[in-house]
Parts: sequence; structure tokens; C-alpha cells
Amino acid sequence: MIENMAAASGRMRREDDTVINLADRLYITGTLIGDESSATFANSASANTQKTITITAPDNVRKTYLVNAYNPSTAAALTMKIFNMRTINSATRYSLLTTLTFAAASTVSGTTVDTYGYLVEGMFIASDAYIVVSNNTALGSSGGFTAYFTVREAD
Repeated sequence: MIENMAAASGRMRREDDTVINLADRLYITGTLIGDESSATFANSASANTQKTITITAPDNVRKTYLVNAYNPSTAAALTMKIFNMRTINSATRYSLLTTLTFAAASTVSGTTVDTYGYLVEGMFIASDAYIVVSNNTALGSSGGFTAYFTVREAD
């Protein structure tokens, strides 16, 4: 069953919820693209507060990237929209590539689940990636948190 699949089992879930077997020649190279990024959501932040991150395209673009998010909030899931930046009609335009959801932190059978990963294809096709992250729920007076994100090469 998909809910039982993890990288340790040799299977990973893509952003479209399909499953890929690592035996099918997908290898995470481990190369970090840019720096670790973060988004801080203040105490009492309203729902859908947006934070933006721009990640510069690597010199050698790969087809697939692993996007990881650490979401320590037990109150708010995060939505990440990934855009390719394009120049069209002499202006910078943002082409929506995909939308990812990272669940709020929870505990499953005594294990804290607060870090999630998705495989994303075409993230840097001829452009940098522009990312918008938002909290899906209004935060309480002491509910502020900082989420962290990495993008790594996958082949």
C-alpha cells in the first residue's frame, strides 16, 4: 500500500502521487541546489501568509529534483507553489509548474513525522525556480514557526 512506502523500502512518491521504484534507476545524487531555504511565519499569522524563495538554476540541469520540507508546526500544513520564471513579451512571467502540500507535524506510533519529500520534474527548465510557500491555517498567539526547505538533484 502506498502509505507504507518509503525511501527505505525502495519506493518514493512523486508530486502527482504516483510511485517510483528506486530500482528503476532513480538515484538521489545528494547535490544541494542553492542553500537551505527557510520561511518564518509569525505568531498570529493569518491563513495563507505567503513567503517567497528564489532558487538559482544549477549549471547542469537535471530532469528530476527532490524537494524536502521540514514543517515543525502541529497546527498548519504548508502549500508550496513552484514556478518557472520566463521572459514573455519583454516581462518576467511566472509559469506554475506544480503545487505541493506538506502536512502539519504529527506523531504516528510514537514517531514524529515533520519532514516530507516530493520528486519534481522540470524544476529548472531554462530558468530559476520561484517558490511561494504559505501556511494553510491561521496561527495562534504562540503558533509561529520556521519551516526549512532543500532541493537536491535526483537522476
